Amino acid sequence: MRTIYFDQKPLIITAKKDNAILQTLNLPGTVLVNEFNLNAITDLLKGLQEDVKAGIIVGDEESTLHFIKSLFTVVPAAGGLVVTPEVISL
Repeated sequence: MRTIYFDQKPLIITAKKDNAILQTLNLPGTVLVNEFNLNAITDLLKGLQEDVKAGIIVGDEESTLHFIKSLFTVVPAAGGLVVTPEVISL
């Protein structure tokens, strides 16, 4: 299981649902993507920038993480998030 934070909102990437995941699903504003679906993951990431409070993706962790990384430009920084008007980079 991996967790990435977008503006203090967790995106949990996991291979299976466990008790912690089931508890998180009970929180208001939590969105679940139950399989590796590019459009659903992209929509979830957009939602985390708006009104979604937490996101959970259940599926292959490596493929999901690779896809999410492909949406961002890596910029060397001293830590934290680098934001430009056109690109948000980790």
